[in-house]
Amino acid sequence: MTQAALSAPGDWASAALSARANASGSSTPEGDDAGEVSALEIEQDGHFLPDEGMKYGGPQRLRFVAAVPPGQRRLRFRYYFEIFGDVALPTVTVTVRRPLVTTR
Repeated sequence: MTQAALSAPGDWASAALSARANASGSSTPEGDDAGEVSALEIEQDGHFLPDEGMKYGGPQRLRFVAAVPPGQRRLRFRYYFEIFGDVALPTVTVTVRRPLVTTR
């Protein structure tokens, strides 16, 4: 996507690192979705506001929630047939506390 292109961030999807923009003319891009993008907000006048399905030109500052499969370390995005971005995801460590078991 060029910087001057208009895009509707609500139409974005996450894409696997192996996903490729489709040059064959097929109706779907190649590669599987790698998760889900939700709770999308766009910064306007210093405040983040919910996406209302509008199209924006040029760079925009976004805030969103990305849900990805366990173990996934990188994320890319898809806007219709364009693949863009490369975001490194942090390693998450989960600690599960077990209830204290007492015997009588």
